[in-house]
Amino acid sequence: MVIPNEANVFELINQQVPDCLFLFDIQMESDFFKSGKPLYKPFTFNGIKMVLADSLQELSANKEKRLLLWNEAIKPIFKI
Repeated sequence: MVIPNEANVFELINQQVPDCLFLFDIQMESDFFKSGKPLYKPFTFNGIKMVLADSLQELSANKEKRLLLWNEAIKPIFKI
């Protein structure tokens, strides 16, 4: 699901209740997401596995960041 920047992300999460959520280039206005959560490191919030990442454009242009996403987030979450 692609969420527009102006959407209330927390409301959509509560409606959909995903098992896992990758947030690309999300600028959150909440204390939780300003608390220094590192990019590409999975964490759990309200029972949902989450990963914060750079924009898809940034990932497309940067092989090192794609490798970080793969090795630090995707592989551990999906036990690859």
